[in-house]
Amino acid sequence: MIDPATGEWPCGHRHLVADLEKKVEDFSADIAALKARAEAAEKKVADSEAQQAKLNQDLTAVRQEVQTKNDQISSLTNDVKNKDQQLQAKDQQLQAKDQQIATKDQCIAELEKQLAVFREKEQSKEDELAAERDKIGALERQRTASIVDIERLSSRLLEVDDDKRRKLQEEAISLKSQLHPRLGIEFFDKGGKGAVISKVMPGSSADLSGILVNDVVTKVSGSPIADKVAFKNELVKYPIMTTAVFEIQRNGKPVTINVEIGSTGFSCDQTRAIFRVAGGDVTDTDLQRKPW
Repeated sequence: MIDPATGEWPCGHRHLVADLEKKVEDFSADIAALKARAEAAEKKVADSEAQQAKLNQDLTAVRQEVQTKNDQISSLTNDVKNKDQQLQAKDQQLQAKDQQIATKDQCIAELEKQLAVFREKEQSKEDELAAERDKIGALERQRTASIVDIERLSSRLLEVDDDKRRKLQEEAISLKSQLHPRLGIEFFDKGGKGAVISKVMPGSSADLSGILVNDVVTKVSGSPIADKVAFKNELVKYPIMTTAVFEIQRNGKPVTINVEIGSTGFSCDQTRAIFRVAGGDVTDTDLQRKPW
């Protein structure tokens, strides 16, 4: 203990006190170092917490960006799915159209085959018709020659003897028996708007009356003509040497023509000549009944 009189430790205790004081100083230094280390640690902790907060903020921002990208990817995926569905629908439509085209191509091919067969038949018929026309032309030339002879000889009929006159009359009577009403034309339909003249025989009654190729007959003596059937049905009403009034369209303009019905291979004048030689009148009942 401290000596009250001197206020000092006893000599034996001084060393202990000095040691204790030194230890206290060492402990104080250690405590100060520990405090400094603690403060440094606290600072590191604070810095770590700030860094952690910053990292958390960055992580949150990244997560948000990732979510945004995921939403965009999801939207793009949906768009791709929709586009795929639209493309599939388009493909189905194209397949259906391809099928329709294939079906139409088959129909066209079949029609072309039928058309080829029809053209072959038509060509065969045209060949047959050409042959018949050649025959008719030959007959017409023969008859024309006969008529020329009859017209030439009819004026001299009174000058020949009875035998020659009788032979000429017999020939004329034979020709007369072969007469049938004819205009000397060919025609076809005009889509319900009349009959179109496609051919006019030279020297025929139609030719001599002024009928032209491409004339469109719309009426015969007031009766409307819708097509070639109506035209033919109307013509059969007219016997040889009668007159029908044709109303036609020529180059878009209306024309009216009086047509005298001739006979097969002969004009009206030639028919009259035959009757002059054969005897009888052009209004004979037999002549009136001659079919077309």
